[in-house]
Amino acid sequence: MKDSQKALTIPEEYVVKPVTPDHLERAIEIWSLSFGFVDFDRWKVFYETMLDQTFGTYHKGDLVCLAGITHFQMWLGDRLVPCGGIAAVASDPSYRRRGLMRLAIASCLQSLHDMRVPISSLWPFSYPFYGRMGFAVSDFRYEVEANARVIPDLGDSRNYRRLSLDDWAELKPIHDHWIEKNNLSIKRNEVQWRRLLHHPQRDSYIFKHERGYIILNARNPQQRTLEIVEWAWLDQGALLDGLSLLRRMQDLHFDKVQFVCPDVDPIMAIGVTDPPFTIQKRPGVMSRVVHTEAFLEAVGADEPIFVDDPLGVSQPYGIADGEELDSFRVDPGRLVQYVTGTFKERPAAVPESLFGICAGKPAFTVEFF
Repeated sequence: MKDSQKALTIPEEYVVKPVTPDHLERAIEIWSLSFGFVDFDRWKVFYETMLDQTFGTYHKGDLVCLAGITHFQMWLGDRLVPCGGIAAVASDPSYRRRGLMRLAIASCLQSLHDMRVPISSLWPFSYPFYGRMGFAVSDFRYEVEANARVIPDLGDSRNYRRLSLDDWAELKPIHDHWIEKNNLSIKRNEVQWRRLLHHPQRDSYIFKHERGYIILNARNPQQRTLEIVEWAWLDQGALLDGLSLLRRMQDLHFDKVQFVCPDVDPIMAIGVTDPPFTIQKRPGVMSRVVHTEAFLEAVGADEPIFVDDPLGVSQPYGIADGEELDSFRVDPGRLVQYVTGTFKERPAAVPESLFGICAGKPAFTVEFF
């Protein structure tokens, strides 16, 4: 380990170790306090079906902080690579602001590093907080809100047919094709599909097209804004037919429609409405390199890099002792940004062989974990 790659020091009174089922009740207590959702059975199912590993910080034998890992397959350029999703990060309120989450997350990342996992992602509760741990925003998405009555009616809404929630498997080939068109998109397994469609705070409906699908949430119509949970379109026909379908939502007493997409150019190319669509660009997930060599292998690069990791997990690659000062130095989150095209212009310090090497498609992570 190079001098600047300092591993975190664990205070003597704390121990970081895997959370086992015999500590599940305490883990659920912490999650309930942190997320405001108190349902022991649902948390238990989440622990058993969604989390592949969980690490906790213990104080005198008592679990006080924890973070989980969900193993995914992620599209990075044209390759599916392992990704460690960090989830369920929580702390007992009386132990916050002591750096204990940092210890639990570092243990998660070290476990992923030991398995040569190239990349990790998470949905942050605070972007600056995770930025201090080497994560950086790796995708941006567009939130679109439209008045239903002015949505262009240029397609045929009848090409979308209502589908039972139990027939979700019909969506899978379309979804797989859709996410392959996006960088940093995550493959969805059966558990994740069921979790998406049976969310307790939604009334979900599916409309399927030959080249797309729409999942909408019809709950809370009194707010008169329809939430599109997920909209995948593979071509212009599926987009136009979908817009025609959404226009008809005013017949169901919805005045507005909201949806998220990775690129608004196909929508803007249709024309300007009156009133125009409200479009906001928002940050999405944060990502960072975990195993430097595995990441470079995944993107097809072989460039000496000094990864300056604040958690001491990611290591330099291809750098001999004494060469650190002359090498390309970068933090693990910024490296993901350079490779996937977050920046349009190459900073002078970034090697040409790395910059934008996987930028052929937009970065967009639809999966919530």
